[in-house]
Amino acid sequence: MSEQTTVNDVPVPVPVLDSDGFLAGMAGDVSAYYEEIRAIGDVVFEPQTGAYLVSSHDLVRQMAKGDGTDFNPTSVYDERFRPMGLDREEYEAVYGCKRYPITIGGQEHKMQHRWWTQALSVRVLASWANDYIRPVAHSQIDRFIDAGHAELRADYADRVGPRVIAAILGLPWDDDELIAELVDIGDAQVEFMTYTGVAAPPEVVERATRRIAEGRQLLLPYVRERESGEGTDFISLVWRDAKQIFGEDFDYTELDVAAIAQASAAAGTDTTSATTASGLYLLLNNPGLADRLRAMGPEGIQVFVEEALRLQGPVQFLARRALRDVELGDVTIPDGSLVLAMMTAANRDPRHYGCPVDIDMDRERPRDHFAFYGGPRVCPGQGLARIQLEHIFGAILERIDDLRLDATKPAPEYKGFGARRWTPLHATFGARVA
Repeated sequence: MSEQTTVNDVPVPVPVLDSDGFLAGMAGDVSAYYEEIRAIGDVVFEPQTGAYLVSSHDLVRQMAKGDGTDFNPTSVYDERFRPMGLDREEYEAVYGCKRYPITIGGQEHKMQHRWWTQALSVRVLASWANDYIRPVAHSQIDRFIDAGHAELRADYADRVGPRVIAAILGLPWDDDELIAELVDIGDAQVEFMTYTGVAAPPEVVERATRRIAEGRQLLLPYVRERESGEGTDFISLVWRDAKQIFGEDFDYTELDVAAIAQASAAAGTDTTSATTASGLYLLLNNPGLADRLRAMGPEGIQVFVEEALRLQGPVQFLARRALRDVELGDVTIPDGSLVLAMMTAANRDPRHYGCPVDIDMDRERPRDHFAFYGGPRVCPGQGLARIQLEHIFGAILERIDDLRLDATKPAPEYKGFGARRWTPLHATFGARVA
């Protein structure tokens, strides 16, 4: 089916996705939905959202490279479209910082992006792995290993992700009440961000504004403690490099530092938990894979992490606005249009990948995927995400043997919208002998 749209008064045929709608498609079997999109075209128009869906590997890469010139994230404030239907003051009030990483563009974003990339260096990440990630991961396994069974989404994936981030921030990661607060605040922010490109319901705006502000207040005591910038935790790094983050001309305060700390918590908590759950699902459903990974050592775990991210990365799509008329394949995207880069669909493009829906431990370029997007706005925390996942899965492989789905319990389903994951993950296992 096609629809006539007009670009510079010239009619252009655009394939139209004739289905139950984007929300229904993304809530169901996304693999089938992606194939439905792909069968119609690399770029299709989706009437429910009024968005162009881009599913091919090559065109998603073109979109990523065009950030800042051809496209802007819908999270970057634009007076023409007013993210979530809010004016600039209301929008900035939600995040509590005029230079919050996802809301800025241009030189301000380049400056911050450069800092994140440099600050999260190989040396820093290796230190965090030893001091924070491995101890937290093993402590969570200690809680259930003797039982011989667990629901690994709730007992491991959902616990280890937020606690690792809390430890890196220098927070008491074993404080369950604090962790629950951080998770709920992150959920409020993710729900709010889901509405980029459309007007958010008032109750979503109210909850996000309230909870994110409460999150900054929760972090303030730790922010004040680290003002010297002498520690090795993330908050200390923000204080140490504040001028690089905000710019010499920006009169930053402790609330701005708290906002950046909160940004790291929001970005790295739910996504890590979701990817952990999906990776565990792959281990549970691929007999012999765990033994192969152990035999391959750290390099094998690294490749497994990339395949888990490619196949079942938690973020299924990213929303962009066209900054001008843009040619994507044989479709002209009109200036101002909402465009969704369907990253996981692109990660399974059969024209780019051999065995696109299977784990391939011999893939030549395992990092060739869009789990972290790409281009100028590639996720600057990708190094941290990778090393977290490598040690989170490494701890499981080190401590647990004969990992199997528990056939007596409900089977896993692939659920979620902002961040998808497999749940529940009822498993049986044995403890490995050192």
